[in-house]
Amino acid sequence: MEVMCVEDAKYRYYSNGMIYLKEYRRWTGFSKNTHGYLQVSIDGKMKLVHRVIYERFKGQIPENMDIDHIDHEKTNNNIENLDVKSRRDNTSRRRIKKTNKSGFIGVHFHKNANKYQAKIKINGKTKHLGYFDKSIDAAMVRDQFVLDNKMINYSLNFPACFNK
Repeated sequence: MEVMCVEDAKYRYYSNGMIYLKEYRRWTGFSKNTHGYLQVSIDGKMKLVHRVIYERFKGQIPENMDIDHIDHEKTNNNIENLDVKSRRDNTSRRRIKKTNKSGFIGVHFHKNANKYQAKIKINGKTKHLGYFDKSIDAAMVRDQFVLDNKMINYSLNFPACFNK
């Protein structure tokens, strides 16, 4: 993949996510913010690197839109890995939270029922999909619901099983 470059009076922006400060003839330094995204000081203001790179190569980010890291890697700011999404679509693609104990998206253990519950959030509302003895069964039902309803922006627990 060829690395492209665009520049302004002070900086060179590279499609692989790097930024070069021309005046000092050096690469800019990045730091991670509290959410794990890389940030950089541009003209004295801290900016998220993925947003800077996206805007330099693809134009202004529409209002109320997010930049999605396609591979879920927050530090991979290659322009090929960045896509504009609505906040709802972007959050629907989230990976499993670190606090998740079932190991599956949309599945948790319901203590009162003593079973695993499958559920999914649609337009801010939670839809209950059923109770199951095994977490894997709940995960499969959730994935099937996503596919049956053509919810293309939702992550799957078993993408290899359904992407044949």
